[in-house]
Amino acid sequence: NIRAEDMRQLWARVLAGEIEHPGSFSLRTVEVLRNMSQAEALAFKNASSLVLEETDGSQFLFCDSDLSDYTINQRHGLGMEDILLLEEAGLISRTNDKHRYITLPAQPTADGFFHGGGLALIFESDGENASFQYKSYPLSQIARQLLPIVQEEADDGYLTNLGKVLRDDLSQIEVGVYRVL
Repeated sequence: NIRAEDMRQLWARVLAGEIEHPGSFSLRTVEVLRNMSQAEALAFKNASSLVLEETDGSQFLFCDSDLSDYTINQRHGLGMEDILLLEEAGLISRTNDKHRYITLPAQPTADGFFHGGGLALIFESDGENASFQYKSYPLSQIARQLLPIVQEEADDGYLTNLGKVLRDDLSQIEVGVYRVL
């Protein structure tokens, strides 16, 4: 009973994935997908190109509200109305937007975010203790199950622009964007 072509394709991918690998989508994921509006699906599809991953494997959308250039997400197609739609659909958590930390100990070390486009945003310390806090919108388990079937090509420009803004905002940490080989 689905009318929109994009939603039909999404359902087709879920069903094909379930046939190929039974049990790859939880019943909760299927229920969320069944109730998802076309606007919510489009917002998730657009946001998928901006999903970042930490070294621990957690996937999230970066919350740019504390940055000097707080419109970076919006310039790359992720406005606050999209964030609200994603939260209402159960794809992200905004109410407890997680405060996460990058801590670089007093030795030359690095940490960073990875991006599906083959780029990494790397934070480096020159041997001084350094840390910073950032907010994120963690992807729900449902979103992590749906991400591979809706994910657009990663927006490398987003990671590059985010790196520039963070470089300007973080004085004690070196910030660089590098291609992952």
